Order: sequence, then structure tokens, then C-alpha cells
Amino acid sequence: MEANKQFTVEKVNYRLFIMNNGLLTPAGGCLQLVNTDIQTISENYITNIELNKIDGRIYKYQIVVTGLSRILYNTHMQFTDETDDVYNLSLHLPMNKTHYLDYNSENPNIKKITFRWSLGDFLFPFF
Repeated sequence: MEANKQFTVEKVNYRLFIMNNGLLTPAGGCLQLVNTDIQTISENYITNIELNKIDGRIYKYQIVVTGLSRILYNTHMQFTDETDDVYNLSLHLPMNKTHYLDYNSENPNIKKITFRWSLGDFLFPFF
């Protein structure tokens, strides 16, 4: 089984980060970034991201994200696997918990992660 490889991090702006040129593999452990970590780029809102192989009835792989969304913001993450399929996970509440994203893939290793914040929809409920 392949090991995780460190991702490089591109800061597009203060709310958007793209992580490329790495690999997140099943049972490879925590996400690894070059010269930083997920806690730093997420301002300690996300503490861990990992990929696991599971024995589910429907899904065989699971991305596990530990953390919470910023107050007044939603946290959006896109995970791209080696087949170029994209999986989305959004966090909307500032409650620290573990979030799960289950999927199937012929090539399940994650090769790209996009991380961004957007203003929460609850701020403007009448527009």
C-alpha cells in the first residue's frame, strides 16, 4: 500500500488554499503538508484529515475530517482522487466534531485538496 506524500500549499487568497503534488492514501495516516500543517492554514479550525479503507455495504473509502467551521463562515473542502473524481464536504456549524465523507473509486488516493471559507448563508436569510 502506498504511503502519504506531502502536499504543497498554494494560498490563492486569505480564504482559499489549494493543496497539490501530494498524496493522501488509505491507512497512510494524517495529511502531510510541506513547511506547514492543516492547523496552521485553517487557523486551528481543522485539526486532522485522513483517508481510510472501510468495509461498508456501499462505500469502500472514507475521508475523515476533524474540526469545525469558523463562526459566521462555512468551510468547504473538495477532494480530487486519482481518477479525477471530485468529492465535496462542507462544514457549517462551529462545533468541533469528526466529519465523514464516504466514496467509491478505482483509484481512491487523493491527489488534490481545495480548502475555502465563505460567508455563512444564515447571515442573510431574507435575500
